[in-house]
Amino acid sequence: YQRAADTLLPSKLTATELKGSYASAEVNEEAQKLPPRVYSPSLRRPSFTPDIEGLSSTERGTALHLVMQYIDYSRCGSAQAVAEEIERLKNMRLITGAQAAAVNPDKIAAFFASPLGRRVLNADKVIREFKFSLLVPAARYYKGGSGDILLQGVIDCCIEEGGQLTVMDYKTDRVTQENQLYRAKTYMPQLEAYAEAMTRITGLPVCERLIYFFATGEAVLI
Repeated sequence: YQRAADTLLPSKLTATELKGSYASAEVNEEAQKLPPRVYSPSLRRPSFTPDIEGLSSTERGTALHLVMQYIDYSRCGSAQAVAEEIERLKNMRLITGAQAAAVNPDKIAAFFASPLGRRVLNADKVIREFKFSLLVPAARYYKGGSGDILLQGVIDCCIEEGGQLTVMDYKTDRVTQENQLYRAKTYMPQLEAYAEAMTRITGLPVCERLIYFFATGEAVLI
């Protein structure tokens, strides 16, 4: 049977799955980026190695991604301003009180004070939480596969500068300056998928693919 391998292929693939089995504090970011559900005291939150504040590493990453999704970039000039933005999001019920408490305003303020953050603020165009679906050759990811497979993903941020695009992904992994380059390289297939999606959808070339690690406050080019 020539296409026997095709019967074993999934109907779709998410970009974050391309990272492979490398251990990371961030698990299934596509799920993290969904709007938060209203918390009910009657529902017990599953435990995934909770920290002293009561939220797991994954949940804290979810909270930070949500804040980066909804905050007003023009109001993030200081840690105090970011804290006020977080409070605004909580009052609007875009994030929960626990999520608001889990996000460190200093980390976000440091991003906007960084070279990458300043580029975001001065970009010709900024696209946040861009969801995409596109068909790609199945053989690219599955040996022996034929035809196309649906690739889906959510790009944290993409900026346009002078007719060129830069795609970036925010990571809350517990990295250091010594190992962040190695960790960033494990995300290369994910960022390559993001770059292909943006080029195919917009027709503009992607000149850079960046991972921003909040743990170190640095962007890594991959």
